[in-house]
Amino acid sequence: MLNVSSEASTNNASMAFDANKENYWLSLIEDKKQIAIDLGMEKHLNAFVYTPPKEKK
Repeated sequence: MLNVSSEASTNNASMAFDANKENYWLSLIEDKKQIAIDLGMEKHLNAFVYTPPKEKK
């Protein structure tokens, strides 16, 4: 990870890429959330999956 706008201590940025749909990254900033990653080389991505966090009841 190159950069992240902010992260909560319980939902850090690495959770955005751990392949567990129950985990998620939580930014402490209300707007302009960003995460920058380095894949090590130029890559062609066929898909990107975004799973929003579940609403708490």
